[in-house]
Amino acid sequence: MSVRVIPPFLKPGDKIAIAATARKVSKAEMQPAIDIFTGWGLEVVIHPDLFAEENQFAGSDSLRASVFQSYLNDTSIKAIICARGGYGTVRMIDLLDWSSFDKQPKWVIGYSDVTVLHSHIHKHTNVCSLHATMPINMQQPEATAWSINAMHKEGKLETTLDSTKLSKNYIKAICDGLLKIFSKMGISTLQSYHGSQVFEILGINKDVVKKYFTGGISRIEGMSLDDLAREALMKHVTGFAGENSNQHLLNEGGIYQWKRRGEAHLFNPETVHLLQQATRTNSYEVYKKYAKVINEQTDKLYTIRGLLCFAHHREAISIDEVEPAENIMKRFATGAMSFGSISHEAHSTLAIAMNRIGAKSNTGEGGEDEMRYEIMPNGDSMRSAIKQIASARFGVTINYLTNADELQIKMAQGAKPGEGGQLPGHKVDDWIAKTRHSTPGVGLISPPPHHDIYSIEDL
Repeated sequence: MSVRVIPPFLKPGDKIAIAATARKVSKAEMQPAIDIFTGWGLEVVIHPDLFAEENQFAGSDSLRASVFQSYLNDTSIKAIICARGGYGTVRMIDLLDWSSFDKQPKWVIGYSDVTVLHSHIHKHTNVCSLHATMPINMQQPEATAWSINAMHKEGKLETTLDSTKLSKNYIKAICDGLLKIFSKMGISTLQSYHGSQVFEILGINKDVVKKYFTGGISRIEGMSLDDLAREALMKHVTGFAGENSNQHLLNEGGIYQWKRRGEAHLFNPETVHLLQQATRTNSYEVYKKYAKVINEQTDKLYTIRGLLCFAHHREAISIDEVEPAENIMKRFATGAMSFGSISHEAHSTLAIAMNRIGAKSNTGEGGEDEMRYEIMPNGDSMRSAIKQIASARFGVTINYLTNADELQIKMAQGAKPGEGGQLPGHKVDDWIAKTRHSTPGVGLISPPPHHDIYSIEDL
């Protein structure tokens, strides 16, 4: 808990405003927070219509919205405090680490109930929305920690650890998971992650998106708030039906990993077996079985594609107007996978296949062994047409560059710690080290700070 001191982006004499984001908050409840702010020497503004009487709750939705808008437009106001409850605001002040934030033209500070508001205002370049649920053991995570402690006291957990250690383990697991997700996104600070909208919305209708994910990208609509509520209640009934239910175990789910009685997956034991059998036996008949299972998705709806069908009501065009398969295949290309992340056999086989059909394979950022530039006795070629230039210059030589039909240089990629751009030392054998012009046994990574610098130089 931080010491109650004036935050660095404010100074005595600055004007701040109290805004109510929920109806059930009165001026009397706000008084402890107001006392703190005035103690800092700040001028506190409360709209006269928002709390007409001392103990009256905040006004209507439209009134609270108009008051908040007026605070945003008032250039003399340096910060806006969004209050759900007076003592909640005091707790918010205690829990914030003010030292981690720089000065901004205007701050909007709110508790967990202003998530919707936060998504609306983050797009204003002159407004920094500070979400006051930063400590990981607050709000929903805190409720989970309480549940863990309660279960431990009731003897429902098979463990020798005490409550304190269990809570610490939970908090560490949550932090590790969040940090891994942040790093995958290339986002280096928690503040940058808030409201960043690094996602695309699928299956939620426009009214929900407009209200709760303002500015979010959504091309395909779907569920309404009522639908979401109904789905949540269905899950609750399943879990808490009590003695009247014949179901003693929860559904397996299987959303992330295939389960026999769980969610249907496009790649499952049947499709994987058919694909492996087709490739091992070189059987076109088995491949057609595999393709049939993959392509016919209308029954189980694995993907969005399964919702679509061919427009058979349209008049067919002549086959002479259709581009030949040989020309279409020239536009095919493999994904960029580096030698080292996958084996030489896999890497070269992809190149041979693409060269046979006139398409392009991609080296990735791991370089390419020069022996692959020579034509094989049977006329095949292991040479990749597309070559990437890593910021660490893995395997980039004159010979490497001249044996390319297309060069790819990444720009403005940002951080990529430990995901894709890194090869641990134990994987760097003599062959990989030779190809990348590096040292065996030493880990390899395209350093994030150099990505954009080198990319601009290359371009």
